[in-house]
Order: sequence, then C-alpha cells, then structure tokens
Amino acid sequence: MRVKALLVIFGCLMMAACSTPKSSLSGSDSTTSNEAGKAAVNASPPASDEAVANPQIEAAQTAATVTAQMQALRDESVYFDFDKSLVKPEFHSTIQKHAEFMMQHKDVVETLEGNADERGSSEYNLALSSRRANSVRKALELAGVSPAQIKTVSLGEQKPRELCHEERCWKENRRVDFVAGSHP
Repeated sequence: MRVKALLVIFGCLMMAACSTPKSSLSGSDSTTSNEAGKAAVNASPPASDEAVANPQIEAAQTAATVTAQMQALRDESVYFDFDKSLVKPEFHSTIQKHAEFMMQHKDVVETLEGNADERGSSEYNLALSSRRANSVRKALELAGVSPAQIKTVSLGEQKPRELCHEERCWKENRRVDFVAGSHP
C-alpha cells in the first residue's frame, strides 16, 4: 500500500509538472534575459539616442520653417495695370523674395497662376493672363531661378479674388499668384 501511495503521489507530481506552462517555467530565464537586455540598452550612451532624434527633429523644424516661408510668400501676388502684362517696378521686390527662396530650396516648384479681370472675352483674358504669368516667369529666371522650378497656368477670369463689377475689384483680379509645391 505504501508503494501504491508513493506511486499516486509521484503521479500527481508528474501531472503537476507537466501541466505547468512552459512560459512560467522559463519565466525566470526570460526575466533574466529581459533585464540583461534593458541593462544593455541603458548601458549605451544617451548621445546615440539624441543623435537619432536630433536629425528627425531638425528635419521636422526645417519642413515647418519652409512651409511657413512658402505660406508667407504665397500671400504676395504681382498686380498689373488694365490690359497690361508688364511687371511694375513696385513688384520687383516680391519677385526677388520668391527668387531667393526658390534658389535656396531647389526642390520647390512654383506655379505662377495668371489672372485677369472679367472685362474682355474669355479667350482674350486667357491670353492676357498667360502673358502676365510668363512676364513673372521671365523675371524669376533673370533673378537666377532655374526654369525647371517654374510652371505657368493661365486662369483668365476664372479665379477672381473680388466679385464686384468696379475698379476696386478689377484691380485685385489682374494678378499673378504664386503656388509653391515640390518636385513630383
């Protein structure tokens, strides 16, 4: 009977040992290896973490700065006299700002959107707004901007800034707008 009791106890111990999950059996080993891994990470100098983070932070800050500059420049347009496509001297500084920005950021492409007021036929206004956009294009190229960084679009009277039918609105609609983007 003693042998039978010992066999029952031994059987129970075996069943208990077999039913214990492997993860808990190797738990102390994995804990030890996890602690060793944490110690190895903590032992590495923090400068390496900063070296990885700083270029990412700098890139994000640079992108934010470029975006802010592009937005500020986008708010500046070149305006034209009635039925003219000659860039007026008062807008040379606006063109120069765009040129300097584009020469610093070779990946930026500016689309020059030529516009006209509502007077004249659609065909005439498309041709006039094309001449206006090309005048600004030539001025940018003369300032040193690569032709590959400039695109032109003629919108005619399709994108008015003001909708009234008098001179104060028409003069707002005779313009070239700058729309910046990146190379595809």
